[in-house]
Amino acid sequence: MRVGSVVALWASVAVPAISCTRDSTTEPVNNPSLRAGKPQAYEAEVLPLPPGFRSGFAIGVNAKGQIVGAAFPNVGGGADPIRWDPGAAPVDLGILQGHVGSVAVGISDAGDAVGTAAGPALFNPPLHAVRWPAEGGIQDLGESWSEGDLAIAINKRGDAAWIATTATGFDLHLLRNGVLTVAPDADKAVAITQQRLTMNHHDDVAFGAFVWSSQSGWTLRSSPYFGPRPGPDDRY
Repeated sequence: MRVGSVVALWASVAVPAISCTRDSTTEPVNNPSLRAGKPQAYEAEVLPLPPGFRSGFAIGVNAKGQIVGAAFPNVGGGADPIRWDPGAAPVDLGILQGHVGSVAVGISDAGDAVGTAAGPALFNPPLHAVRWPAEGGIQDLGESWSEGDLAIAINKRGDAAWIATTATGFDLHLLRNGVLTVAPDADKAVAITQQRLTMNHHDDVAFGAFVWSSQSGWTLRSSPYFGPRPGPDDRY
């Protein structure tokens, strides 16, 4: 997916689990899932938007029920990163200085959020990985993959990982306990997948069909549910 504009990209992000309108309500889901042979009841909450915003979407949630995503203002095309805290008004996390839009992708159990910020270029704008500490403020983590809005993750401890563009290709950057580690050779993972990057509390990172660990580096995982192993020109 090429980034033609902030609006086009973030309006087409993977199907959100929770939608956003100006009103907050709770409605039952008509088709409950089965788990261990027993029907499970679920409720869908429609999240409120900050004043002056027309629409939005949610992407990440932590164990405390804090939700992050983005919302589009009534005036202007760029998205603002939003955090929803249970029982509280939505919070605009703020856009990195010099950028035109931002989206929050994940949030740790302590409330630290990560996402990306888009530069002012009209086509294929450069993206920066961004961290919003729970106590406030914005941290610029550096330039990231220009087509990878979802290629950044945070685990429950607050360690972050993102795909970064280099002069020769792509690397995986990991920020653990405030220390930056660069894991090279992310080029193949980028070449055959454009899915969301995730990170567990062991700091293992999954990106589409690939898993990275500090012990074994990048490993391509295959599954009988998805057919043969992907080739270098495949896209999911």
